[in-house]
Amino acid sequence: MLQHFLNDHPELPFISINGRETMVFRFEEASFPPNTPYCLGVLAYGGREAASLSAATNQPHAGYTMSNLFLSTHYEALRHHLPVLVMGCRLTSLDVSTEDTGELHAEEEQATMLLLLWLLTAGASKSHWGYLSVSNTSANQRRRTFVKIREPNPDVYCWPSGIENPLMDWNYLRLNGAEVDLLSNHGASLIRLEVMIEDSP
Repeated sequence: MLQHFLNDHPELPFISINGRETMVFRFEEASFPPNTPYCLGVLAYGGREAASLSAATNQPHAGYTMSNLFLSTHYEALRHHLPVLVMGCRLTSLDVSTEDTGELHAEEEQATMLLLLWLLTAGASKSHWGYLSVSNTSANQRRRTFVKIREPNPDVYCWPSGIENPLMDWNYLRLNGAEVDLLSNHGASLIRLEVMIEDSP
């Protein structure tokens, strides 16, 4: 999974982080395609042990996370890191009157829009948790939550395409249209998302 994103999606922001380190993303809500999962970036999580290792070894304990066996030698240091995708989706719901006219006014779209943010990984030997915090550029408006990092479940049908029943679970951060409007200064500013990953207790 990590190899795929490093080699085939070089346009995505990427960073390697250890326990309790943070990564900040900035995004515009309108750039999310409606009702379609969107990847904001990729994190390679090395675990909290990695921060205390000497520069000579600079590797997490073997078997700590899934092994990325096919990484090129350029990414050798990430072989035992856990790939975590930072995901988002802008959900919109259309009522009958909207479907009849084929048009959706901005006010109606804002009232029926939800923005979901979550973390996704391919699998690991232990559970991991993430801290998601969204704020405006001046950081005087903020929403935050802890989430369990999701793993794909082939037995669960997705709605919409690519999202594992996000409204039936608590492993995401949900923002309604009014909250997005506040955080983005009515679309004039970028929204700031801070991500931190931690091991399960």
